[in-house]
Formats: sequence, structure tokens, C-alpha cells
Amino acid sequence: MPRKSRAKDVRPRLERAAGSLHLRLGTEPDAPALTIEPGRYKRAADLAQRNGSVMSFRDAWTYKVRSQRGAGSYIVEDKAGLWTCDCPDWAALRPCVHILAILLQRGELPYPDAEEEPKPLEGAGFDWAAYRKAELAMPQVLPRLAFRLFEMLPQPPPRYGPGRPPVPQTDALLSALLWAANQKNMRREQDTRDRLLAEGLLSRHVACNVVSRTLTDEATMPLLEMALKLTREPFAAIDPDASPVTLAVVGDTFAIDSTGFTPSRRGHYNHEKHGPEAPIPWLKCHLMISTKARLITAARITANTGRGTGDSSQFRPLLEETAVKFPVGVVVGDGAYASRTNVALVRDLGAQPLFRPRDTSITKQHGAGGWADMIAFFTIHRAQFDALYHRRSLVESVNSAVKRRFGETLRSRTVTSRTNELLCKLVSYNLTVLVQHVHYLHAEEEWLDRIF
Repeated sequence: MPRKSRAKDVRPRLERAAGSLHLRLGTEPDAPALTIEPGRYKRAADLAQRNGSVMSFRDAWTYKVRSQRGAGSYIVEDKAGLWTCDCPDWAALRPCVHILAILLQRGELPYPDAEEEPKPLEGAGFDWAAYRKAELAMPQVLPRLAFRLFEMLPQPPPRYGPGRPPVPQTDALLSALLWAANQKNMRREQDTRDRLLAEGLLSRHVACNVVSRTLTDEATMPLLEMALKLTREPFAAIDPDASPVTLAVVGDTFAIDSTGFTPSRRGHYNHEKHGPEAPIPWLKCHLMISTKARLITAARITANTGRGTGDSSQFRPLLEETAVKFPVGVVVGDGAYASRTNVALVRDLGAQPLFRPRDTSITKQHGAGGWADMIAFFTIHRAQFDALYHRRSLVESVNSAVKRRFGETLRSRTVTSRTNELLCKLVSYNLTVLVQHVHYLHAEEEWLDRIF
């Protein structure tokens, strides 16, 4: 029996906004708009242009569409403007490639413009000359910046009495940081300390056992944590012409993640010959970074197991420490941070949370404002969500940069010394980011001698 004619026009309309495609069903202003990824739309156009890819089946409202890979076909039905497909990719709020191919062949959607200007390659506008200049200057500039940074820390009172005077705190911290950053043996690093002594950065000879005692001292940990916070200070005024100044370089989008640092140095041959060794407690480093500047804005170091070591448990202190210094607009994290408590913390700052929901997440807020909005944004506007969520990969880049530049293995023996060694790596990384951005602004002659 033939179907009745439709009472109103439900032809879909394709709209472009903010670089995305939106398929609006119906002619009403409030008709639902379904987001289409540009890549999906191009694949549908390729499928529609193949001979015999779209065929009528049974009646005028049912189609048989070939698979993109040519193996099998799928049944697509038009139910009064609501399209259904039996392919695994079909969803009520996201039209599949087969539905789009039918709409393209019927002329209800335009084909993608083949004459669009190609987008510039990512990194094509990167200032490689400034980056090379910064890397060449790093061996000379990094010790001087670290020296002035440690001079800003609270100094211990002078000690009077018999015996050899102690090594100044600044000299001890600088020697420990260079040992952790250069990944040399403590005795082989002696030539670096002697060179700094001749240049006047060190006030006296620093032996290797002084570096070891500094790292094993529990009083060193709060000093290095304070130094890590001080490395953020220059970014608040690095560009005085910006308004607000922090947005010029740091931006307002921050990503959070954790990574591990191991004390084991066993190679593959050792593992194959002697078998697996007893598990070694490695350290877990929780970081929040600026996705624009790649700057570590907050860090916490915990054990790998136990209470208080989970990713979500460290979210509040990292967010609060970042918000003290920088304006927070967007916070990006993976599913480990997707909780109503964390979403409420971000919304209380007036920022937008972007945590990838788990498969079992539901929209009930349970008093957490913004949770349902984030789930709806993820479900309905998936392309925009993925474009913003992709910035989370930058925190992985920071984790990789710290490990590649300063080493993933912790060479110290005790938990305290390993924590101090890892803090030295983080301080060194932030200083290298500072040097790079000063060179990107071509202000090295003006800023490098005035920082700290």
C-alpha cells in the first residue's frame, strides 16, 4: 500500500558555522541541527559518485547502499524525514555516510567544494630560526636563570662556629638541578661545576657528595616546589602590550594528565636473561599545563599506588594552584577526570569542562551544575567537542618532552631523592620553555638579563 504524501516539507539544509557542517532537518528555525564531521561528508561524496553505489530497494523510500569498502551493503529508510540505517555507524543524532550519500545523489545536499583552498600545514608558520637560536643558547642561559631563580628562595640563616662553612644553598640547588638535567654521573658532572665556578655562578667548590646530600635532604623538597611555582611568574608579564597579559602567551585553555617515572634501568637483554625482577615503586607525576605555552602550571608527585594517588584525587589542588595565577577558560582531561565533582569545580571558576565521558555516564547532574551540558555537548556536537578535546594531546607532548630532554629514569635511590630529582627535571623544563618563548618574541636581549 503506498504511503501518504507528507504534509510539510522536511528537506534537510546544510549550514556552515565555525568551520563545521550542520545538517538542519526541516524548515523550522528551531529544527534540530546535526553536526557532520568534514571528513565524513567527503567520504559520503566519494561514495555517492561511484556507479551503482546507491540503488532503490522495495519502494521509493528505501535504498540499498554499498559499503565504502565494497563488501556488502546496508538498507537505508526514509521515515517521514527521519532516516535510519542498519550500519553500525548510524546513530539518531549523527547521520552515517550512507544517508549522506543518498541526500547528495538526490540533490538535497550540495557536493563539497572541490576548489577549497588547501589549509596550511601545521607548523608551517613556526619560527624555526628562533627555536634554533634558543636551543643553542640553552647551555649558557639555563644555569644563569636557575641561579637567579634559586637566589629568590628563602635562604637559611648563617651558621657560625668551628668547622668548614657549609656550601651556600643556591650553589647546592644549582648543582643538583644540573645533575638531574644533564643526566651525567655526579663525578663526571664536576667539570660543569668547575666551569660555573670560574664564571662566578658558584661561590665555592661543590663536590659530588654535596649534590647527593642535597637530594636526600627532605628540606630540599619544599624549596624545589616553590621554585617550580616561581618559574610561572615571568609569563604573567612577558608581553606587557597584551590585555590581559597572561592570555598573550599562556592562553586560557589548560590540560591535565599524569605520567610515570621509573627508577629501574634494566635493559631488554637483562630482562630476558635473568627474568622479571621484583616490582619497583615508581613515581607518578600529575601535571596541569597550558596548551598554548606548553608551560607546567601545577604539579604533584605521588606514589604509583595507594590512597590519594589517583588522577581524579589530584584534580582540585592542580586546578586551584593554576587558577591563582592564570585565568582559566577551558579545562581538558581524559575519562579519569570525568566526575561531577570535577565538573562542578571547573564551572565554579566560570570555565568550561571538557572531560571525555565514560561509556556508562548518564546525564543526571545530582547537584553538579554543568554535567548534563557537557554530556549533551559530547553527544550532539561531537565534532566541536573532539576539536577542543584534541588539545589534551598537548599534555602528552609535555610528558614526552620532559622524558626525552631530561630522561625518564630516576637515578636516585630513596623516595625523597627521587622526588627531588623529578622536581629538578620539572623546574628545568619550565626554564627551557621560558627561554624558548623569549626568543619567539625576539626579546632575548631585553628579557634574559631581567628575568627573576
